[in-house]
Amino acid sequence: MRTRFILALAIAAVVITATVALAAPAANDDIADAIALTEGVEQRFSTIDATIEATEDVCDGDNTVWFTFTAATAGEYVAYATGSDHDTEIGWNDTVDNSTGACNDDAADSYDAVEEQRTFAPAEQEFVQMGVNSTDDVGTGGVGVTAVVAAADDFASATDLTFRSGATTAVIGLEFAGTEATEAGESVVCGLETLDAESAWLNFVAPESGSWMFESKSTESTDIAVYSGSSVGALSLLDCATVNRIAVVADLEAGSTYRIRIGLITTSEPVVVRAEPAPIPMTATLVDADGDGTSTDVGNFSDLAVVDGEPAVAYYDPTNQELRYATRSGGVWADTLVDADGDGTSTNVGRSLSIAILASGEPAVAYYDSTNQELRYATRSGGVWADTLVDADGDGTSTDVGGQPSLLVLASGEPAVAYYDSTNLELRFATRSGGVWTDALVDADGDGTSTSVGRHPGLVQFANGDLGVSYVDATNAQIRFARMTGGTWSDETVYTDADGNVPIGAGTVVDSVGNPVVAATDIGQGNHVLGWWNGTSWDIEWDNADRKLGELDFECSRPELLIDGGDTLFIPWTDCNLSGSIAMSTRDTNGNWRVYDIVAQVLDPTGPDYAGTRAVWTTREFGAAWLPDGRMAVTFQNDSDSTLWYAQDALKADAGPDAGSQTVANAVFDGSASSDAWGSIAKYAWSGAPAGCTVSGADSATPSVSCSEATTGDLTLTVTDTDGFTHSDTAGFEVAACDLSADPFTDVPASSFARDDVTCIYNLGVTTGTSLTTFSPGDNVTREQMAAFLSRLYKSMTGGDAPIVATPFTDVPAASFASDDIARIFGLGITTGTSSTTYSPGDDVSREQMAAFLSRLYKAATGSDAPIVATPFTDVPAASFASDDIARIFGLGITTGTSSTTFSPGDEVTRIQMAAFLARLFLAG
Repeated sequence: MRTRFILALAIAAVVITATVALAAPAANDDIADAIALTEGVEQRFSTIDATIEATEDVCDGDNTVWFTFTAATAGEYVAYATGSDHDTEIGWNDTVDNSTGACNDDAADSYDAVEEQRTFAPAEQEFVQMGVNSTDDVGTGGVGVTAVVAAADDFASATDLTFRSGATTAVIGLEFAGTEATEAGESVVCGLETLDAESAWLNFVAPESGSWMFESKSTESTDIAVYSGSSVGALSLLDCATVNRIAVVADLEAGSTYRIRIGLITTSEPVVVRAEPAPIPMTATLVDADGDGTSTDVGNFSDLAVVDGEPAVAYYDPTNQELRYATRSGGVWADTLVDADGDGTSTNVGRSLSIAILASGEPAVAYYDSTNQELRYATRSGGVWADTLVDADGDGTSTDVGGQPSLLVLASGEPAVAYYDSTNLELRFATRSGGVWTDALVDADGDGTSTSVGRHPGLVQFANGDLGVSYVDATNAQIRFARMTGGTWSDETVYTDADGNVPIGAGTVVDSVGNPVVAATDIGQGNHVLGWWNGTSWDIEWDNADRKLGELDFECSRPELLIDGGDTLFIPWTDCNLSGSIAMSTRDTNGNWRVYDIVAQVLDPTGPDYAGTRAVWTTREFGAAWLPDGRMAVTFQNDSDSTLWYAQDALKADAGPDAGSQTVANAVFDGSASSDAWGSIAKYAWSGAPAGCTVSGADSATPSVSCSEATTGDLTLTVTDTDGFTHSDTAGFEVAACDLSADPFTDVPASSFARDDVTCIYNLGVTTGTSLTTFSPGDNVTREQMAAFLSRLYKSMTGGDAPIVATPFTDVPAASFASDDIARIFGLGITTGTSSTTYSPGDDVSREQMAAFLSRLYKAATGSDAPIVATPFTDVPAASFASDDIARIFGLGITTGTSSTTFSPGDEVTRIQMAAFLARLFLAG
């Protein structure tokens, strides 16, 4: 038996990433300014500058802020705090001096707190007091109230853990009854540990693919485990934690259901369970702990680049007051001395630095010589470093020049550096030609009123060769941007801080259309300000970093700024004022911001946070860069032991998880889950068709596979993102066949493009031909023949006839062979006739009519419209009644047009052409 297969691999689902811009914490130091909480929706808190108001009843700390909660319905509720920088306490309060519950700071994770369960009547209000149990004067984190429900002991009756409207975290409160037990088939294995027998179950449907963090909070220790699977006896463990950890991190697939098991050691307290996208995970390695073997403090100023595909770090050794350089090969770091004496007289060199890679592939570093207060430049050749003077006197009057350099390799291959002249308080720029450095003034007076301008420059070059540099105007509390065109610098204001707080500048990047983007720390707003040139002016926005950065100063690090090919922005930054950790602000192309902590492989093996990881800690300048394989990398100093570390994240492009085997003609391949955490998917590539099969549209999102016989096999999807990074995944397929065994027609040549299609629709019962041995392939299709074809194909696709309904058509004789078929397609909504009372059964069918018929049949048979896709057809007017239908059947692969740019909508359809259209529709549906 000859068979013909067309497998359409369609994108059938969309991954929706809900990104909510976080608002900066409001001032709620006093109970009168308490912020309203909504059940299940967390608020951020900050206790910076919090004070004790008159008669305020506090617990261990005097840094408290206030919230209020009004119950929408009667029930049990619990208040909690999470993600704090310091040990927190939380309590229910009637008034400022009357605590109705204990100030609870005894969560399993001491940085979090869970208050006692409280019964509310409808519309009853209570205050929530949030404080820091610490000698530090600041704290940040999240605070919320959630309803408490009975814990579901059995897997089959698991409670759903879901997001409330407006929430960025899914949260639920559980109350254990004390009678929970381990049911049959329920595993209690967690590595070398054992999960608690008293357990409850939750279901969680992942709204987006990626890493998710689950945590359980109580005043008592809890267990937590995350599984995939549909029955209690057939679960796959993704991650688990016993009493030593409160959180787990698991990689989830959008739309899939996961099972969370919570075990409580005692049963006297409520448990709060949360799910949220995980902090950006990075794997950390030690770069250098001792410099040349004598250092006790190394790496507090560093910058990062990529040399020969591997990370390379230039950094300062404070113990020996020298500049060092480290590279990685085979996973092993090795460091060398770059410069220890500047021009031979220095005792302190390399504290402020910038690294770049020359056209030769060798590294170069611009850096500050603190002894001689001058700017120097070092390059490596053949493994040997050599350094030269760039500038020692600015315009001839300076005694201190070269701090905060920004090094760039120009398109010409020569280096250029922007830097600060501390003597004259101005921004300068130096270039090298023929080995000789020449320096020039960029800006000395800002808008004409400045006496201090030029700190923290960020230098870029545009595609046309022009240069740009961002910098700080300290006099006017501004971020400014200067452009060099034709050798002349001109400057302008990007942003002015209304409160006069001097920003901390960052580097500049260039977007995909050549516009500069500048980011800086706005210490007045307590987050980061972004300036994006729109071609005529600067658009200003804030990242809503959700942390008060009011005590940041120039001794702390400026933020870094990276951009990917899809114009998604990344701002790694140091939270020096609070925890000293590195965080990440990301902005997608829709303008949505999200802020994460960057977490790394455990640096302190006893730390319980983030399932065996901890936040990266640093209070010094650090570097950030893209690696060739798509990973983001950062360098940082671990303050706990003053050592230099390096961390890198996961690959960016993701083809999506395996779909498994499909047994329908139109298989859904899980390429629908293809995503890119940092950029966007630029290219699809399908490959690996089994023998006897060919792939068409292999570089599109919806290819097709044609096989000569019944086939089960795998296809591989490789996606490439806008930065050139790739990832691959596979799925199996098993498709239904179009039977080609009977083939009676002698007037359809074997060489005909649609020979198999005619045979296919004959075996389906869609046609019997024009005689026992003829099909009449060149004849035009009439409207009554079309009705018969459509009615019979509907039966083949669905397994049953459509109902016969009354029609208004007065021109269809009852004796017509297709009268019942016309009634059936009228009832299905496939036709409305040529007028309110006519069907015109003898008229020929045009190609645009054919498109409408087939598109409507697809909807009738499958229950939904085919998607409307862009077509190349220039001869289909947008006003045509069938323009959308033509786009739908083009997207389904039913037609490719009469040429690469034409569809010929008014042409009649022949019977051989219609056979091809009908067979393709059958296999597409």
